[in-house]
Amino acid sequence: MRTCLLIASLLAICITLVPLAAADKPAADQPAAAPDLRALKDLTPDSFGKVRGRVYDAVTGIPIVEARVVVQDKGVFAESGDTTDLTGPTGGYECRGKIGRYRSQFSMGRALMGGLAGLLSGSARNVSKKVDVSVLRLRVTKAGYKPFEGLAACTSADAAKFAVYLEPILLVPEGGEGISTQASGWGAVRVLSVEVAPDIARPGDQVTVTANLRTPRSREHTEIGITCYSPLGSKAMKPVDPKAEGEVVYRAVITVPKKAKPAVGRAEVLVTTCPYDLGTQMSGSALLQVATTPEEGAIAEKRRDAASTEQAGSAAQAQALLKEVVEAPQATPFDCRWLATLSEAQHDYDTAIFAWQRLLALIPKKEQLLVAGDYARSLIAANQPARVLSEVEPMLAGLKKKDYALRVGPDLGLALATAYLRQGNLQKADEWHQEIVSWKGTANLPGLDRFRGELRLAKAKAAMESAPGDARAVLGYGRVLMDLGRWDEAVSELERCLALDPSLGAARWDLAYARQQAEGKQGMVTEGLEAALAEAEAAVEPTRDNKQPKDFFAFHRLGILLLRKARAQQMAGDPQAEATLRKCEETLYQALRLGRAATTEQENYNFFYGYTGPKVNTTAGWAYPEAAADFSLIDALQSITDHPDDYLGHYSLASALLALGQWDLVQDSLQRVEALRPDFSEIRFAWGTVAMRLGDNRVATRHLKDLVKVNPRHPQANLMLAQLHAQEGDMAAAAACLARHAECYGRQGQAE
Repeated sequence: MRTCLLIASLLAICITLVPLAAADKPAADQPAAAPDLRALKDLTPDSFGKVRGRVYDAVTGIPIVEARVVVQDKGVFAESGDTTDLTGPTGGYECRGKIGRYRSQFSMGRALMGGLAGLLSGSARNVSKKVDVSVLRLRVTKAGYKPFEGLAACTSADAAKFAVYLEPILLVPEGGEGISTQASGWGAVRVLSVEVAPDIARPGDQVTVTANLRTPRSREHTEIGITCYSPLGSKAMKPVDPKAEGEVVYRAVITVPKKAKPAVGRAEVLVTTCPYDLGTQMSGSALLQVATTPEEGAIAEKRRDAASTEQAGSAAQAQALLKEVVEAPQATPFDCRWLATLSEAQHDYDTAIFAWQRLLALIPKKEQLLVAGDYARSLIAANQPARVLSEVEPMLAGLKKKDYALRVGPDLGLALATAYLRQGNLQKADEWHQEIVSWKGTANLPGLDRFRGELRLAKAKAAMESAPGDARAVLGYGRVLMDLGRWDEAVSELERCLALDPSLGAARWDLAYARQQAEGKQGMVTEGLEAALAEAEAAVEPTRDNKQPKDFFAFHRLGILLLRKARAQQMAGDPQAEATLRKCEETLYQALRLGRAATTEQENYNFFYGYTGPKVNTTAGWAYPEAAADFSLIDALQSITDHPDDYLGHYSLASALLALGQWDLVQDSLQRVEALRPDFSEIRFAWGTVAMRLGDNRVATRHLKDLVKVNPRHPQANLMLAQLHAQEGDMAAAAACLARHAECYGRQGQAE
């Protein structure tokens, strides 16, 4: 009976599907309609997903209830509907927005492999979820507050839930200082300080760990969970009476066993559950020690002094004290790691190397691979790549390559790749690079982009040196220098390229662009553009065996050059501009197909019932930062086409171009934004960034100072100003900027 029911169900489904398929096919005597270019794109975000985030009072940090949040769709902020929501008790909202593509298709194969129960539960379906967006256009309003309208960045994406989570929005009360803003990295809850008493414990003592937290609601704190992790174990911390308005004290008491051994480490306080946004200060720590002998007590006092001097800002004195501790017989792995990281922060890599070596000597051999990446990192920083290969790489002996992803940390992999590169072995450097990028979670590995730039430059230089007098090899080297922003060197190499072969018209555009950036001039570069386009188009042509190139960067370069041509045509009133722009979009789409991050598949199979759920294929994010910017670029271009007077569409375009380093095109877009919305404060940030990248620190400082006057809570402006002041040698002004940033966002790093 079960089989008969299953067959009947499948026949019903098939009978339903056949007429639908036939209805989609045009009649034989009627020509098929011209395809809509956008409808063919498998990357255009056309499916609504969940958009989540929170809104807070910029002054008090308290969540704002019933603030109205709207996600822009088709260039419009709707008055009602799924793209709008009111914030709840914790300031949270959940709107709907086009964040990617959601597809669910019937699968005959899965239906035949499953039973009726599985069929009824949706097992006969292939579901595909792709989350693409990294930025959305948002409007937030609330009576009594200044409105926010602008770009809101995604902090994370969850393809399985088909949802994105946005950075917090801070609304400024009417009459308050500044404007409402997106606040990347801002936290409603912060660990302000951590204390341990007694600071040196003895067996049988009770150690009290106290954490002072800033919270949105000082008297409604039970929803926040705090855990203390220490050498004596972990323990949940309990809140006591509020210390002050907006602050709560949490406390945990830990008993030291009467037969305890000497111990040293940090009492690490971590916010484990929280309904609010967490910024950079979601944890804090303080030194916790257990001494059992007078000798241990003396070393413990030195550690305590080192901790207090470090906290007071005297890193050199703390480092000297720690070096004494590490040289003592009672030194622990904790001491060595502390000295090493403190020394790295002071750029004292000789001391850091000494500390890592001492640590390696203290731990069992089977644990040394866990420290190898740190040791190798210091050796690379000290410009000693040969020692990485002679001292660290042998630690991998006996390890199978298939186990690298689990046993070799990303830091060690990158250090080995860098060591081979610095030693001139480009093949081994590239092999390690390919190994690293095949591991999960390494797309944003710190230092990876810098290494890639060094590797590309080394390859280009090697190609140039192996073919003296080859103009194309010189051109390749010059282009890598351009990508790295080394404009003066690029100009020199490109001039040499054209001196070797004046017929290389494609190099003329590169030279003109490099000269403009080196001189900090404005305006769009068009000289040699057609020749550059012809060369870029040849690079993406199918091979002789009709295989399509799979080089993301080749399609990316062509797409950007086509955008330049389209813009030049628009400025000249050329009617071909629209066709060129469509070709640009098509090319960038092809680039994006090659720039996706890895996918994840999930399906449930039971021996008795077959498939018991749909096959779900999820993808979120991009493998390259350029791909994320390309996606935003296409989205902005399409928005501008449909809504030419939407200033946020133009600013989205400018932001994408800014991320791609297209400085002259950025300026053109910003001028358009200024014409449409001259009071939009983010223009100052973009202009300041452009000036800073072009080396005009005076203009950059002026723009950023103007910005912090109207938006003192801007998440990046004060940090950039601090960098500019430090470059000019004005350390007092730099410190003041960092203090202003910390006032809103907290100190960078952990509370001590």
